Amino acid sequence: MGMTNALNLLCGLALFLYGMHVMGEGLTRASGGRLEGILESLTKSKIKAVLLGAAALGGSVGALFGMWLFHHKTRKAKFFITIPLLLAAQCALLYWIYVH
Repeated sequence: MGMTNALNLLCGLALFLYGMHVMGEGLTRASGGRLEGILESLTKSKIKAVLLGAAALGGSVGALFGMWLFHHKTRKAKFFITIPLLLAAQCALLYWIYVH
């Protein structure tokens, strides 16, 4: 990796982190404290907190596990088809990143 690529990587990371910071401040101002209450109610039990974290970090893996564990929306075609397709797309993306 050349010096230019490393500098581009650092600049891109800095811009991404700045955008995340600005977005977080905007969400905080827009929610007016309601978001904290919602997150607190969603994470009262440990199992709900773990599933919420898995869904946030793993995307379709967490959603698929939540659907399987709670039998929630397992009969809705939109979720029954879309969540596994998203999982396949995430796996394909990870494979592509690994190969390249």
